[in-house]
Amino acid sequence: MSILLSIDCAFPEAVIAIQMDNKVNWRSFGPQRSHALRIIDELGALFEQADVSTRAISRIGVGQGPGSFTGLRVALSTATGLAQAHGAELVGFSTFEALPQVTEPTLFAFDARQGMVYAGVRHQSSWIHEPAAMSVEDAMALKSEAQCILGNAAERYSELKENLKVLELKHHADPSRCLKLTRQACAGQIVLPTYKEGAQAQRLFGSPNLGRALDADELVSRSQEEG
Repeated sequence: MSILLSIDCAFPEAVIAIQMDNKVNWRSFGPQRSHALRIIDELGALFEQADVSTRAISRIGVGQGPGSFTGLRVALSTATGLAQAHGAELVGFSTFEALPQVTEPTLFAFDARQGMVYAGVRHQSSWIHEPAAMSVEDAMALKSEAQCILGNAAERYSELKENLKVLELKHHADPSRCLKLTRQACAGQIVLPTYKEGAQAQRLFGSPNLGRALDADELVSRSQEEG
């Protein structure tokens, strides 16, 4: 019997979920600064709620972001520790792909600081514009193809939400989609985080992997190679 566990801490409200056969149990908790303190207790409560032992988990999926530095590190380190301790398979998935599906074309936009956002336009399950790091000006150009906007970039950059319906969702990552992506993820691939705050570095230095912002070790390596 395959038992799946998904962990996503990219957003202020973390989402953890377990699927055993067709039964799904999930929990959410926040704010973001509490993730490191609460995640072990929350996972324990989830396992008890689902009546599942940690040793029974066969595959663990972790949200790779884009998201906050701390949240992604908390999720990845916890998932890695559980996978190594109990022999579970570790896979990653894009938190943007785990965002709830909306019936209208929607601009998903999250603040990445320094005038940058992570943004993309999706209609139900299909991306009209794939999510990527971009300037607010470039994100403005995507508005013509959207009817709604979801994400905290609308709060910081009010021009992004003008003439768009603002969607308010407490749980950005959808538990069912997290579990689906965990199930569909390819095995054997390196799981690396995407920091939305790294969007500026991505714009400056480029990225070798699906728009993923470079982390600190890669930036040092790239600078040495170019030097």
